[in-house]
Amino acid sequence: MGYYIDWENAGGAAAVPLSAKDPLKNARPKTAKWLLYAALTGDFGTKSSADALSMDIDDTEEALEFWRDRGVIKSSENAPPAVAADKTPTAAVRHDFLRPFDKREVTETIEKNPALLFLFDELQRIVPGDPTLTEQKVYIYIHEYYGIDVNNILMMVHFAVNIGKYQNRSPAYIDYLAKEWHKRGIFTHKQAADDIERLKDYYTFEGRITAIFDIHRQFTAKEREFIAEWQNYDYYDEIYHFAYEISIEHTGAVKLAYIAKVLSNWFVRGLRNIEEITAYNEKYLTEHSEYKAARFDKSVGKKPKSEPSFNLTNAADEDLEAALRGELG
Repeated sequence: MGYYIDWENAGGAAAVPLSAKDPLKNARPKTAKWLLYAALTGDFGTKSSADALSMDIDDTEEALEFWRDRGVIKSSENAPPAVAADKTPTAAVRHDFLRPFDKREVTETIEKNPALLFLFDELQRIVPGDPTLTEQKVYIYIHEYYGIDVNNILMMVHFAVNIGKYQNRSPAYIDYLAKEWHKRGIFTHKQAADDIERLKDYYTFEGRITAIFDIHRQFTAKEREFIAEWQNYDYYDEIYHFAYEISIEHTGAVKLAYIAKVLSNWFVRGLRNIEEITAYNEKYLTEHSEYKAARFDKSVGKKPKSEPSFNLTNAADEDLEAALRGELG
């Protein structure tokens, strides 16, 4: 029987340095355990890690020395300056900074900045291969102009790779995200981590909708607004699929504006499961059919057979009726 990592339910990933592969052969179990914990949490403190792992501090100190002596980890003096969790690094922002122009200028900028040296060294661990000139220019600009700490930039890269937005080594999504963080005042590590968690939820849900609706294109800005609203409904996949089937049946296509009206109507009426929604839908279509028959009879001089049990002058019902006619795009 073979085994593999269950990435679908992994909840994310952490980088384990490849330089640990050979030393791992001679590492004690507790030493390997400590490195895995440090890679997952970023906690290299011998006291705090000993408490978290229920290990003796002598063991965690030995583990730290083992991996440091083999070049797997380095002392903090070689790492980029950390950003305090409760402070916003405004001094690092340089709004007079211009993007480096050519390879020579890029190289000079990186070589004189330890934080950038660290950034591009770590970048190659996440995205194997030498960074392109475009990548270097974008990341230098993000760090220098927007004042975003290199650890937060690496967090962006990890996230972009995981959601498939780092194709062909393009940092376009990273550049977009950096602008958003700067505009919204996201600078500290905690703020960045919280926003990444928010984005993980959003993209996970968007991925569900993409699969359910069998859509093979990018969503428009308006469609993303619909999807963001649907996430608040907390419906099961079968409900979204039912709305998808209704859209196909009544409009002949997957129209998200139509689906948005249908889902909103279900939600505001307090319908929370597929049984309630199915029963409501059958009742609505029956009454709607009777109403159309009554209108037709009246137009030819016949007495209406019945009146609908709901008020079509209600704005929500008018919207839904328009949606059912396919007039909402």
